[in-house]
Amino acid sequence: MENPKTTSEMTQIAAGKQARPVWSSQRIFIIASIAGVVGLGNIWRFPYMVGQNGGGTFIVAYAICIFAIGFPIMVLESSAGNLTDRGPVGTFRHLNKRWGPWIGWFLVALTVSIMSYYFVVTGWTLGYMVDAILGRLESFDDFTSGFSSLGYFFAVAILVLVVMSKGIEYLEK
Repeated sequence: MENPKTTSEMTQIAAGKQARPVWSSQRIFIIASIAGVVGLGNIWRFPYMVGQNGGGTFIVAYAICIFAIGFPIMVLESSAGNLTDRGPVGTFRHLNKRWGPWIGWFLVALTVSIMSYYFVVTGWTLGYMVDAILGRLESFDDFTSGFSSLGYFFAVAILVLVVMSKGIEYLEK
């Protein structure tokens, strides 16, 4: 089911502004949100954390945190952006003209910092996958001591840039 263009989008198109990309359906948005929430951290680090912190007890505490903190923040973030039809800087500017842009740019910088960490971890994962396919697995210290992990970092960065440049339709596919 296609989303009809909102009044805001129609106004932007009539004014000659480029409309913001929108998800083609609510189902696709939910799937993308789940993928973003689950992410590499839950796949890569979650089993280790469960083993180190009490197994089932850790899972219960984790689930409570997800539903009590993570889910409400995700809904708030999505709703605020949808309501103001702006990104983080514009949304916070809309809330407070003086301090809002500072908070918005802080959140952008925080996201870039977190994503740089994930690029490194994703590069390691990609490198381990390639090494496993080629049958040349080595210890983590040996794997990260050379420049190959840096190459995998750049490979992941280029892949992300390609997907982002193609737009939301490419991500949906």
